[in-house]
Amino acid sequence: MFRLSIITCFIISVFSCDGLWCQGEQVKYTFDFEFEEGIYLAFEEFKYNNPSIKH
Repeated sequence: MFRLSIITCFIISVFSCDGLWCQGEQVKYTFDFEFEEGIYLAFEEFKYNNPSIKH
């Protein structure tokens, strides 16, 4: 009986969390994109390809 309840809990948790694994937005990356050389201190700098410390 204990084993059946564990299996049931597992099945319920898998089907109730299916929305957590999908990503709403996706970005296609290409090999010809060039990052600016430097050190990115924050995610926003990385996102906009604008490092705060440039070489």
